[in-house]
Amino acid sequence: MEDILSLSITNKNLSNATSEIIKIEEDLVGNSVDLISSVIFQIPIYSLILKPIKHSFLSFKEYRELKMLARFFNKFENLKEHERVEFSYMLSSENGPNLSEKLIYLISQMNDEYKCNILSNLSIAFARKKIDKKTYLLLIDISNSLFSSDLKIFNEEITKIFKKGDLKLDDSEKIEERFTEFVLYDYFKEQVEFRLIYSFKNYGLIVENFRKNKIPAPIGNYKENKEVSNLRERLGDVYIEEYFSHYAFLLFYYGFHYK
Repeated sequence: MEDILSLSITNKNLSNATSEIIKIEEDLVGNSVDLISSVIFQIPIYSLILKPIKHSFLSFKEYRELKMLARFFNKFENLKEHERVEFSYMLSSENGPNLSEKLIYLISQMNDEYKCNILSNLSIAFARKKIDKKTYLLLIDISNSLFSSDLKIFNEEITKIFKKGDLKLDDSEKIEERFTEFVLYDYFKEQVEFRLIYSFKNYGLIVENFRKNKIPAPIGNYKENKEVSNLRERLGDVYIEEYFSHYAFLLFYYGFHYK
């Protein structure tokens, strides 16, 4: 049996109902639910919010939930019908209902459109199988846990670097190559607070690689005692390289720039 989110995604009236909510959203609060167009009630997830108050007035709580859901669904216009059906299947199979519940809960708890747009973008990438389910769940948890302001800084600063290098943001392979370059991370680190770096490390967007510097042996004819040579090797300086992880690239590309 299909769940309510799957039924909403595949409903042929989703785009019209979503557009209508976005168009009138500022006027929804305090108005009688009876005045809301019937096409909106035809979408199961919208109807679920509105039915309990059908003969009452829309409170800020219901308005906010409708607004965030509409923002989430707005970009689904870019999905073809068969892609929506496939996404619906992905939600409702292999423990999919739990994924639907997770999405509905996340959207209903969101407090800004920026994160909602990221969630929508990642969902479209998942629907098109650009990222697998495990990665999708990880990325939506990461983006939900980070401050919206930090996500904006991350997107804006990295985008600046690519624009300076005249790199097109629709070229995923070249962008991922740049994410492996330490210069990209070094530039980003100079532009942001230590708190943001620590936060990104905490969620695996920045990773560390431990390396050891070898101390060169003495030059010339001097013959060093074997024990001293062994000690020299053990006392090599350890240093840490920090760089963006593969997940940082996936979040940047599919969360902000994928169309």
